[in-house]
Amino acid sequence: MYSFALPGLAKTLELGERELVSAYGGGGKTSLLLQLAKELSQDNKKVIFTTTTHIFRPRNFPLVLTTDFAEARRKLQSYLKRENVVALGSAMLPNDKVKGIEVAWVRKLFSEGLAPYILVEADGAARRPIKGYASHEPVIPFSSTVIVPVLGVDAVGLPIEAEFVHRPEILAGQVGAVEGEKITIQHFIRCLFFMLDRGRQQAPSARAVPVVNKADLISEKMLVGSVAEAFSSYPDVSRLLFTALAGDYPIHYIWGAPFLRPFISCVILAAGFSRRMGEDKLSLRLGEKTILELAVENALQSGADEIFIVTRPGQEWVEKLFSGDKKIRIVLNPFSAQGMSTSIKAAICAAHPLTQGIIFALGDQPFIDPEVYRALIRSYKRNLNLVTYPHFQGKKGNPQLFDRRTWPLLMTLQGEQGGRGIVSLLPDEEIRGVETRFSSIAVDIDTAEEYHKYRQFWRKEDSD
Repeated sequence: MYSFALPGLAKTLELGERELVSAYGGGGKTSLLLQLAKELSQDNKKVIFTTTTHIFRPRNFPLVLTTDFAEARRKLQSYLKRENVVALGSAMLPNDKVKGIEVAWVRKLFSEGLAPYILVEADGAARRPIKGYASHEPVIPFSSTVIVPVLGVDAVGLPIEAEFVHRPEILAGQVGAVEGEKITIQHFIRCLFFMLDRGRQQAPSARAVPVVNKADLISEKMLVGSVAEAFSSYPDVSRLLFTALAGDYPIHYIWGAPFLRPFISCVILAAGFSRRMGEDKLSLRLGEKTILELAVENALQSGADEIFIVTRPGQEWVEKLFSGDKKIRIVLNPFSAQGMSTSIKAAICAAHPLTQGIIFALGDQPFIDPEVYRALIRSYKRNLNLVTYPHFQGKKGNPQLFDRRTWPLLMTLQGEQGGRGIVSLLPDEEIRGVETRFSSIAVDIDTAEEYHKYRQFWRKEDSD
């Protein structure tokens, strides 16, 4: 049965039907792979979870231990008939650790298609957020389709000492520092670059997705911008994630190629029932175009990276109207009768995997000037506030832009609640109003009287 669910890591990484994902680094790679395994399992996908180094024994799924490949294959096949995720190692070690398998095993398992997804932890960091790399590290399978270098942002500000860094003497040399010196953001970025280069050498065909973990500890958004800017010129990085993998909703920021900047989606909410109008008001015309067409035309000039419309059952006319426009997607909300909150949830689920912020616009507001959209986007990209809205002479209006960090709260809305239902739960400093000269931000068309008034005005404008 269809239901709304927040987009997770698997969607954000845009995993295909068959992937070999190798994670390495420190500060969250095990948590990342376990989260991926959980999401894929919930989607009824088959997963082999393994390592080419040592990992703590996974507790959430069965473990196969063997040094014989034929036995490993046989046991995995047996478990995977009834389990979605199975862990694989070669032996148990002290301290409840599992010894990894030979890297050649991973290649064989992947080529044989025993499971469509193989998740590999490709090195260890002695539970430190950052490490120096020995010449033999990491151990990434050549056939990896995705490589994920992971670093914990809590490394920034720590001294390069054994208490905080795995192999501090090696790290110092690799990032151009000296032992005992505090790790700067520049050192942090150089370490990520070094890790990417090592990963590229071992899996040259893989998509690279660097992950900066513990983003909930980032108090200065400038740090996010600094890391993203540094990667803007790095070749072949498909996206850059800032995560809080210990939380319920792990992805805080995502910067996507080719410019590694916030991706903005704009959704036109058009699934209402027009009860006060008595007919589908969005299909009514102002001049030669419908109210919905005018709203969409303005959004198309917004500068957003994608535009889509959320509709309800019975609005087939909308899909026909925009069927020839490749810039517009139509998203059907099967639960529209339960209120606007369900259209907001449908929009979040349908947004592009790279989306950092969603502009929620209303289909019954055909007079929003494109400059309003552009002003919201400019402000948001500078400040990354949780909510950005327009106001005219002190009066709030629409559309409004919500950062992806608000999405878990938006998913709790019920009935006819809109985005304003969560604003009181957010820090005041994260709500930013943008002054505009357009009073139309507060104008919508709800009743027959309002429609006739604006239709007469439209006719007057045409005759002038």
